[in-house]
Amino acid sequence: MRILCIFFCLCLLSACIKTELDAVEVLKVFDGDSFLVKDYPCIDCNEYQVRLLGIDAPESKQKPWGPNSKVVLEKLIGEDMIIFLEYDIQKIDKYKRHLAYAFADKDKEVLINEKMISSGSAELYSFTKDLKYLGRLKNAEISAKASGLGIWDKNNPLTQSPSVYRKKKKSKTKS
Repeated sequence: MRILCIFFCLCLLSACIKTELDAVEVLKVFDGDSFLVKDYPCIDCNEYQVRLLGIDAPESKQKPWGPNSKVVLEKLIGEDMIIFLEYDIQKIDKYKRHLAYAFADKDKEVLINEKMISSGSAELYSFTKDLKYLGRLKNAEISAKASGLGIWDKNNPLTQSPSVYRKKKKSKTKS
């Protein structure tokens, strides 16, 4: 009986700490790792930008990978689609974008961040301390690299990571 009570209490506790997801409607995809959304259902119609946690997609000028990455994200979360956001420790970045994991479903079975990496459309990028799904994202990158998908294509690989590309572009602008 005591074991049954402990089991029941643990089940209740795990249900209480289950992360609440925010339902949002996708308005526009900017690139392979950021997009514009509004709350769903639209009560006060807050619009805000979201930056996918744990990934870094090629910039739009890193052709063909940047434009391809945007197309993949558009297929996963097209305009008017309802998706679900989960936050980690840091919720907003210095550009006022919401930092989140995006799920295609309430049951958290389809993690968009992971799909972007596993398709070779983005690389693992931990720009915050928040990486609740680090294991899943690492495994997705290992698999994409081994399969030579997208940016990992052995015949036409991405030669400069998006973060290095941005730093070089920024330093050229300053000079």
